[in-house]
Amino acid sequence: PLSLHDALPILKTAEETPDRTPWQLLLLRLLLAAFVILGLAGPILNAPAPTPGAGPIMLVIDDSWAAAANWPARRDVIYEAAAQAAQSDREVYVLTTAPRRIEAEITPITGEEARLVADNLATLPFSADREGATARLKALGERLSRDDFDISWLSDGVASLHDVSFMAALKELGAV
Repeated sequence: PLSLHDALPILKTAEETPDRTPWQLLLLRLLLAAFVILGLAGPILNAPAPTPGAGPIMLVIDDSWAAAANWPARRDVIYEAAAQAAQSDREVYVLTTAPRRIEAEITPITGEEARLVADNLATLPFSADREGATARLKALGERLSRDDFDISWLSDGVASLHDVSFMAALKELGAV
């Protein structure tokens, strides 16, 4: 008599593996590893073009009440200048024009520090004090005695009586 066990075909249970990995699978694995390595390396695809000068970058920022309307755009300009300074290893000087209780001396900072300044800077409910800013610019010019600054003035668009002397002080530092 024939049993059910004898009538069924015997199934192989041994696992079979190829001698080599197929080239398509090997290529896919290598591409995946290359993409992971490139992603972790942090390539900069749209790096800002380095500014043509070699001297320090001066950011003159009107942080008065009138600048509040377009403050995010100003912050983006500061971020861009900070990235350019960090990329070309240049010093950054930041001068704000809204009056403060204690006016700090203008000192050089790195591009990374300028980014932190942009994060922490906010408009103040005062008009721009360009007369005080002019005095600080002149003191900086006497202390450094150089005129190779790349100057960006982020104006609030409100004119004052001291604009002429302020612009003359900027010109002494290298503004065109």
